[in-house]
Amino acid sequence: MFRTMILAAASTPPMDERQARLEQVTRGFRHQPWGATEMIFVAILVLIVLMAYVLYRWQRERRQRSTPMLTFHYAAEQMGLEMRDELLLARIARVQELPSPLTLMLSRGTLRHHTARYLKTLSPGQAARINRRIEGVERLLFESNAGVRQAV
Repeated sequence: MFRTMILAAASTPPMDERQARLEQVTRGFRHQPWGATEMIFVAILVLIVLMAYVLYRWQRERRQRSTPMLTFHYAAEQMGLEMRDELLLARIARVQELPSPLTLMLSRGTLRHHTARYLKTLSPGQAARINRRIEGVERLLFESNAGVRQAV
């Protein structure tokens, strides 16, 4: 046993040589301070990842929301309303603080009531012109399936 200890002691390099070898190996693993280029690169990378995450969440949330305006647009299209009449109904609904322009398409009485209130806010010339357009919309919406297109 004593003999193996002597042989082991003889085969190990002196302390200074071991220390130098250890220093050489660990030198590659030491943390070097980052320069401005590396910091800018990491910051840009973090911003890209963050923007991608925010965009993903926004798209996911947007798909989950109800879309009454899109539904209104499809219904108006199926009824044969022109775009300018769609915009007019949307404007009346917004001014009258209705939840959706679809409300105006559900009942002749509702359309007449809110249109009359809206026309009071306009000048006589504008009111007459808009009233003529609304009469056409009313005929299209409520008279015996006048404008309903067959869904394909």
